[in-house]
Amino acid sequence: MENRKTKFILLCILLVGCVLTSIAAERLSAPEPVTAVKPQTQENKTQKLITVYVSGAVERPGLYELPAGIRAQEAVAAAGGATEYANLEKVNLAKKLKDGSQVNVPALKSSKAIQRQSGKSAVTGEANTAAARGLVNINTASVAELDSLPGVGAVTAQKIADYRQQHPFEKIEDIMQVRGIGEAKFNKMKDRITVR
Repeated sequence: MENRKTKFILLCILLVGCVLTSIAAERLSAPEPVTAVKPQTQENKTQKLITVYVSGAVERPGLYELPAGIRAQEAVAAAGGATEYANLEKVNLAKKLKDGSQVNVPALKSSKAIQRQSGKSAVTGEANTAAARGLVNINTASVAELDSLPGVGAVTAQKIADYRQQHPFEKIEDIMQVRGIGEAKFNKMKDRITVR
C-alpha cells in the first residue's frame, strides 16, 4: 500500500512538472507585442512657427515669428503691447492666428486721444478745435494717430514723423513730399488733416 502511495505521489509530481514545463515553453515561444514607434521628425522636435504682421497702435510694429495656434492678444504683446492711443475694442484679441495673418490695432479718434492725453473733457483753442472735428495735425500727431489716416499704415506713419522733424509741414499739400504719399493717397486723407 505504501508502494502505491509513493507511485501516486511520484505520478502527481511528474504530472505537475509536465504542466509547468508546457506553460513555460508556451510563454517562451509566444512573440512579444510590438508597439509602433513613430520616428521623430524635425518638425515634431521643434515647435512650428508662423509669421504674423502686427501693425497700428503698438509699440513695435513689424513681422514676428510666433508659435502656431497663438491668439491676437499674444501677437500684440510680442509687439511691445498697445500704445495709449490704441483702440483695442476694434480688435478681436481672442482670434487664433495662422501663418500670414495681420493684426492691426487702430488708434482712437484723434479728439479722444487728445482728451485722454490731457485729461480734459472740454476741447478748447484752435488746435483742439481741429481735433474736435476729427482732424489730425500732421506736425504734432503721434505715429499712432498718423496711422489712423486713410491710406496710411504704420510704415508710412513713421516716414511722416521722420520727415517732419527735418521739414515741418507749412500746408497740408506738403505731405506729398513724404516718400510713398502721392496725389491719390493725399486725396484720401486731405479732409482729415491739418497743419494748425
